[in-house]
Amino acid sequence: MKKFKKRKLHNQEIIQKKKYKKAIIKDININDKSKFLKIKIIFYILIPFISFIIIILIYLFLIHKNNLSSSNFGIKIIDKDYKVNDSTDENTYFKIIKDFIYINYNGTFLYDIKKFKKNENPKISVIITIHNAQAFIKSALRCVQNQDFQDIEIIMVEDDSADDSVKIIKEFMKEDPRIRLIYNDREKGNRGYLYTIINGVLNAKGKYVMILDVDDLFSVENVLSSLYTEIEKYGLDILGFSSTQGILDMSTHKYTHTNFHNYFETSIFNQPELSESIYNKNEKGNVIGQRCVIWGYIIKTDFFIKVIKEIDDKFFNIIFSKRGDCFLFFILSKRAKTLKYIKKLFYVTVQKKISGNSFENYFTSEKKKKRKKNNCQSLLGYIEFVVTKSNDDVKLASFLIENRFLKNDCIRRDYVRDQVISICKVVLDNKFIENRLKDKVNSLLKSMNENKY
Repeated sequence: MKKFKKRKLHNQEIIQKKKYKKAIIKDININDKSKFLKIKIIFYILIPFISFIIIILIYLFLIHKNNLSSSNFGIKIIDKDYKVNDSTDENTYFKIIKDFIYINYNGTFLYDIKKFKKNENPKISVIITIHNAQAFIKSALRCVQNQDFQDIEIIMVEDDSADDSVKIIKEFMKEDPRIRLIYNDREKGNRGYLYTIINGVLNAKGKYVMILDVDDLFSVENVLSSLYTEIEKYGLDILGFSSTQGILDMSTHKYTHTNFHNYFETSIFNQPELSESIYNKNEKGNVIGQRCVIWGYIIKTDFFIKVIKEIDDKFFNIIFSKRGDCFLFFILSKRAKTLKYIKKLFYVTVQKKISGNSFENYFTSEKKKKRKKNNCQSLLGYIEFVVTKSNDDVKLASFLIENRFLKNDCIRRDYVRDQVISICKVVLDNKFIENRLKDKVNSLLKSMNENKY
């Protein structure tokens, strides 16, 4: 009996030990599961979260480093480039221009327009002047939207249009937040090309400004990126580029180059060499005298605005009513600290072929005659203004008399006869003008009085 009791107690102890052992093992398993759960939480949640934060920080750093460069704005939707570089041969270059013009007139987007973002401090302001230009707005905007450099604003300056220009622009503004529409003083009617440009410049937010005439085009996809890189690299006030001209068949949108190309390539002009180069040929050539078109340059905005505000009011009264962009550029180039030209055909002036051998530009033939007359009157008004103030700049006055006045056929038009006589008298009465120039002007005046011209 005692043995039985002892055995029973022994068995109970064994059972108790087993229970205790199981409890310990169970407790250990619970602890292990808890630890394992913590490891799973760390592995599946915390590590991905931390990785995501790191990726975001890297992405933000890259955006800051690139300073909102072009690649951060639009998304390429066509796997084809229309870009050129220094190694692009001439035949390939012209083919790329031809293809790029074709896709812009066809309305093709290279980038997803819905991905474009507005930047309050863009790198470049592209200014497009508008006056009854409904036929060309789409292609002009498309060639800007198809640029690989997209940290820009597009300023459409409306100058009293009577067609659907404004309506078309507003449709584009719904899709592209970078487009801004501003107006000239509507109560004063059509203010003219130069007034419209200056209105755009004074409203520009970009570090640099470029002018694109509404009936012209940028020639390739990397115009803006190439120019921005170059002007930033050298810290220039003005950077000039080359242009070409061609014929566009409006029915097929096929473009054909003419033989006209403006090629320029120079090292950097500095003052006083820059001012001297306007009047005299040097080892770089008299490129500024030949290239006085405001659309052929990218210009530092602050510098441009400063020059505008310093110009004499009388000068503006002369040129605002005419097309005086050439004269404005003379002033810009004289006041710039640095200027450079690159040999890149980045701009295309286009003649439009309608049918057969007929061509149509932005202006009708009647408007062309009017524009030619205005240009002539504007030129003569500018020359008279400079000659009157020649004690301020004798070289400019002499250059204009010899190269822009005496050699210009427009002075033989009846509608400027009185203006030409007035200039001749101003020149002859001016003590700062050289006698050799006075002799030439005197001969002109005599021929006019004898009706031999």
